[in-house]
Amino acid sequence: MAKTRGAVKTVGAMMAVTAASKLLGMVRQMLFGSVFAESIEASAFIAASSVSLSLFDILFASAIAGCFIPIFGSAKRESGERAEKFASSFICAVSLAIALASALGIVFSRQVIALLSPALDEATAVLAARLLRIMLPASLFAGLAHIAAGVLQSYGFFILPAAASSVSNLLLIITLALFRGTPDERSIVVLSAVYTLSWTVQAATLAIQA
Repeated sequence: MAKTRGAVKTVGAMMAVTAASKLLGMVRQMLFGSVFAESIEASAFIAASSVSLSLFDILFASAIAGCFIPIFGSAKRESGERAEKFASSFICAVSLAIALASALGIVFSRQVIALLSPALDEATAVLAARLLRIMLPASLFAGLAHIAAGVLQSYGFFILPAAASSVSNLLLIITLALFRGTPDERSIVVLSAVYTLSWTVQAATLAIQA
């Protein structure tokens, strides 16, 4: 009975944390739309952030969810030392792959934007390429955050991984709330830097607990 009550409390807490994170995400989107509306800056940011997220999702999200989490869980049941060695090797391999892909994306940012967002006009595409160079490193920290979340979940810690995205949303909300006046290139560059910083903080928060 005690275990059942504990499980119910954990599920309830996760639902509440997840709902709070989703709500913060909605607030972030509303603030972004309010500040930047349909400006060139908004189009450039959306294009660049989409590429950054797609790089992680296409190349590494499935590897982390489909490979790392089940293998780490299996290794942990056999030997904690074996699980740690596997985690270290996996983190090194994924970090190297993401860093390489990000470096190539930074070097060829203009071509990447032209390929994936061909409808952008020249000025917007140039700005998007600049923002992409700022945001691509976020792919690395997103990967590390997901790996750390998988480790925590394998040890039965679910609430912190569920709440981690709230950190990113809060940082972006605070930044957006500080913007005043007509949006300009400087403000969208700052927001892009905070976007990368938010993933860095999220990864660090989860890694410390893992």
